[in-house]
Amino acid sequence: MTQTPRSTRFWLWLTACWLWAGSGGHVWAAQPPVLTVGPDFKVSNLRGHIWQLGDSATTSAQMFLELFQQGQNGAVLQDEVPNLGDDDFLQWVGFRLQYTGQKPKTLILELDFVAPDDIGFYVWQGNRLVKQVAHTSWKTPPLERDVPHRVPAFRFVVQPGQTYTCALRLQQRAGYLVLPVQLHDEHYFNTYATFVNVTHGLTLGFLCLAAIIGLAFYLLTRQRLYVYYVLYVIGIAGFATEEQGYLNYYLLPYSDLLASQRAWPFFSQLAVIGHTLFAIQFLHLDQQRYRKWVIAGAVVCAFSVGLILALLVGISFTDTFYRVSLAVSFSYISLSFVYLLLAARQKRRESYLYVLAVSPLFLSILYGVLATVGIVPENWLLFAMMSYSPAWEVGVLCIGLAISFSWEQRQKVRALEQANRVQMRMVQALDEAQESERQRIAQDLHDDVGNTLAAAKGTLGTILNKLIIRTEFPEVAKAHTLIEKAGQDLRTISHNLMPVEFSRYALTDVVRQTVERAGQASPVRFAYVQAGVVRSLSAEQSLIIYRIINELISNILKHSGAKTAVVQLLFQPESLVVTVEDDGKGFSNVNSDQTVSGIGLRNVSSRSNYLGARLDVSSTTTGTCVILEVPYG
Repeated sequence: MTQTPRSTRFWLWLTACWLWAGSGGHVWAAQPPVLTVGPDFKVSNLRGHIWQLGDSATTSAQMFLELFQQGQNGAVLQDEVPNLGDDDFLQWVGFRLQYTGQKPKTLILELDFVAPDDIGFYVWQGNRLVKQVAHTSWKTPPLERDVPHRVPAFRFVVQPGQTYTCALRLQQRAGYLVLPVQLHDEHYFNTYATFVNVTHGLTLGFLCLAAIIGLAFYLLTRQRLYVYYVLYVIGIAGFATEEQGYLNYYLLPYSDLLASQRAWPFFSQLAVIGHTLFAIQFLHLDQQRYRKWVIAGAVVCAFSVGLILALLVGISFTDTFYRVSLAVSFSYISLSFVYLLLAARQKRRESYLYVLAVSPLFLSILYGVLATVGIVPENWLLFAMMSYSPAWEVGVLCIGLAISFSWEQRQKVRALEQANRVQMRMVQALDEAQESERQRIAQDLHDDVGNTLAAAKGTLGTILNKLIIRTEFPEVAKAHTLIEKAGQDLRTISHNLMPVEFSRYALTDVVRQTVERAGQASPVRFAYVQAGVVRSLSAEQSLIIYRIINELISNILKHSGAKTAVVQLLFQPESLVVTVEDDGKGFSNVNSDQTVSGIGLRNVSSRSNYLGARLDVSSTTTGTCVILEVPYG
């Protein structure tokens, strides 16, 4: 005997389950059981008590009553949330109840579905019609409804010991007609309605907060990822608000689009666009190996944009439009499933958050779509999940965005710190190279030029000693004096070029001598000021501070045109404050890096960064002040 392959058995089993689920919602029977309503009755979803008339051509309430009483041509609906199909014929459903209380009781029948184009509600006590709402729909203004409520609701009173037959006549011209119906005690209904309003209000407030956070992230980073997130949140918020009937209830007199059946595809397609684009960027799918899935996402978004534009120009919500919208939603669900698989394979933090966020909504939407087309039965739990799982997804994705934003900021800080470390190493290497080059030049000047000048001076001295009358050759004496002066200048230059051994000399002494030499060698009157308790600095710190002061003194001599200048060392408990100021002509735009570097302060800025010091440069037409605050250690 040939054995059926395992994969084939699996698909046969899955198909059988679907067929069983799709056909289990209707049980052909004469009449459903009568619902017993006692004095403590609060709520019932009427499961197993609703009878659907099979002849959709029946338009008379009295005819429906007769057929219901006879149990002809009908079926009992066993699903928690019955699905009446997608044709545009009239649908008649009804149930019977018996009230066993001692006092009259007010009941409210709620149909938690805003979309029907026409609804009629009838209540008979025996054969006597005691309640009738001939026609109402989503187009009925809230104050004209039998119960001013976000979804259709009908109030009726039952008397002790009486049996009643209740009927709903429904018609929907586009889309599937589902029947999430509940029978409430009036007091319980008021409490329940308040709870639902508060819950959905909090959910909507949370979604608005998430949109604001996403917008704030965009303003901080200018990344389109956050725009897509906000677009998705707006779509989800609008879809949830429309699905629960709030848009229709509050905007019916004011908006033809948002208060009508067209709001559902409008916001759902907006969410499709936002979520698809968000997933591509959030999961980093914009890479060559994921190119085909990105193209698929672009195609889905293009169809969604087309549907939105059609709604904006006033296209009616017909059955054809509904089916196209449903097909796009199916494509989006399939694509979302692929994105879920890709995210699970990536093993990245964002991927895990995406799977955690999207899975509940994906499963509820998938189940909802399958239930809508009659493959699986509706139930109240998943019906409620369709309302609340978007908030879960938005919240988790918001946390994911916050984590991603924080991670990106840390990466930027690390990159900046790395760049600073590289810059510091470059500054250190440059200083070491400069010090080495200074030492070489100073040594060459001393050994070569210095010896040559010394020899020339000695030769001229010998000539002067041999001359009997020196006044006859004044040029020789002048040349001797100039060579002697050149030798002194050479020694000064060599001394300035040679690196100071700060392990042997204090910074204060070296700076004082440098300031005194600058004052002696120039027309600028330099002053040196020292205050505070002197703290020891490392040789490296002392050398860099010394070079900075030298650079600033050089700038004063070359560019400032100053008459006086002051160099001050102020030893504070936590830092050394170096101040160099003059009364020169100053310069403008001190905050511009190009201007500062143009006047020779680039090295000062680089060296101060290397020291971790705070540099402040201020300049006016009456002078310049440079303050360097160097922390100890």
